[in-house]
Amino acid sequence: PRSVSLVEPGPVNTDFELKLMEDVSRSEFPGTDPATLRYFQEVYLPASREIFSTMGQSPEAVAKAVVQVIGAGRPPFRTLTNPLYTPLTALKYADPSGELSVRTYHNLLFNYGALFHLSMRALRCLTCQCFRRRVAPA
Repeated sequence: PRSVSLVEPGPVNTDFELKLMEDVSRSEFPGTDPATLRYFQEVYLPASREIFSTMGQSPEAVAKAVVQVIGAGRPPFRTLTNPLYTPLTALKYADPSGELSVRTYHNLLFNYGALFHLSMRALRCLTCQCFRRRVAPA
């Protein structure tokens, strides 16, 4: 019997993603109402950049996870390749309709922006080990 496994990488930093962000940042979007355009340019795009710079992983890391799943005798049904993305993925599992994750993302971006940015800064600091003790010569 064949087993099925789903590999879920979350954000992946690629040249395509970088070019897409650059192109979208320069686009004018004629016909878009000013409020939507302002939210897109001032809230969504900066948050997307922050998520990718904080939680994005390399294509090589995703490929390595895929190879491990393929080589596993009994691969798990789901494989998350990025532990930083687990809390965001958990929202999708908690509510299959998607309403919980969409509502949470909306609240983080539009109602609790400062908390969102603080969380991203904390994750960046923790993942680059900013808090580890440094040994300095006496």
